[in-house]
This record gives sequence, structure tokens and C-alpha cells, in this order.
Amino acid sequence: MYYVYFLKSKKYNESYVGSTDDLRRRFSEHNKGKQQSTKRYKPWSLVYYEAYQSEKDARERESRLKHHGNAIKEVKKRTQDSTKMVLGRAFTIIELLVAMGVMTIIAIGAISAWKENRNKVIFKQAKENVLLAIEKARNRAATGFGSHGHGVCIKDGNLIIYEENCDSTYTSNARVYLPASVTILNLPVTFQRITGESADKDIQVGYGGKTSTIKVKSDGAIYEANP
Repeated sequence: MYYVYFLKSKKYNESYVGSTDDLRRRFSEHNKGKQQSTKRYKPWSLVYYEAYQSEKDARERESRLKHHGNAIKEVKKRTQDSTKMVLGRAFTIIELLVAMGVMTIIAIGAISAWKENRNKVIFKQAKENVLLAIEKARNRAATGFGSHGHGVCIKDGNLIIYEENCDSTYTSNARVYLPASVTILNLPVTFQRITGESADKDIQVGYGGKTSTIKVKSDGAIYEANP
């Protein structure tokens, strides 16, 4: 980026227009007296600047401001209006950088909070979907639906409510959506037809660094151990 900037002396009724590809460095040089044309009138305040993609555009704008009265009058009017809005005191580079830093911290905090909330929603949805699938499989088995027992497994990244086994091709088999990056351990679980009984299982659901255990008891009880 290239910048055209407007300086105002803090001690004298003098102003200066220049251009640079490093605004912070050039402003520091003006205040340290390293620029011959401005050192007599330091210290300076940066009251206005414009950013350009090309050096050519910045140089042309600098030339217009230096040699065309109407252009520089408009800039001075703009800076006068803006300084009135801040009670007659222009922002310095340090103040601008501090403000930008504060805004960045706020933005990072907001993004972090949004991500944390999103992870909570996804984790909750994953647990609910696992519970839904297991309860549906048990209900099918207990009511004698079909000719075999029913259970739940993971296939192709989704929960499958199956009849007989996970590889069966019964049309009654159903899929339950599982959010991406969710981990499920200790599946499959199978329920016997009519009795609805199964082996004890502790099914682990994990996402975003959090885990929860869904317990399946031999008597058919299903519940989340640590909601």
C-alpha cells in the first residue's frame, strides 16, 4: 500500500503533504527531524491520510494536493470537521494503533465465543442423535418389528439403525445424521427381538475436546451418564 498524508505542526501554523509506502516510519522520521523540509516545524500530528494500491496514484494525488488549491482546501476542511468531532484533538498514530488493537481483541473474543457456542450446539446435537437412534432401535426390537433384533452402528459417517446386523440390506434400515468430526466409540449395540434386552454398553460421544457417555443397560435402560 502507498499513502498520501497530511501533517500539522503542533507549534507552528504549518502543514505538510507527503506520500510514502511506510506511513509509520515516515511519520516517525518527520518528528525526529530526519526530513530536511519539515524538521524546523516539528513536532507534527498526523491529521489525515489516504491509502492507494499503486505508487503512481499516490504520487499523482500528492501532486494535486500540493499544487491545486481547491484539493488541499477540501482536505483541510475535512480535517477541521473531523477534529471538531473529537473535541479539537486529532488522533496520533499510536492512538490509532491502540484503537485498532482493541478492536482486534474484541473481534477475536467474539469469534472465540461464537466458535465455543457452535461447538456446544454440535456436541448437543450429536448426543441427541445417538440417543434417538439407540432408543428407536430398542423400540423396534421390543415391539417385534421385523424378523430379527435391531441395533445401531456407524457406517459411512452416519448412524445406521439396522435389523439383524450392520451389513444387512433390509429396507427398514434407517440413517441418522451425525455431524462431521464427531467420534463415537463402542458401537454397535444390538437389542433382542421382543425382550429388548442387550449387553451393557458405555458408548462414548466426543466432539471439540468434550466427551459424554451414553449408557445402555442389559435391562434396556438408556441414558446419558454425564449430561
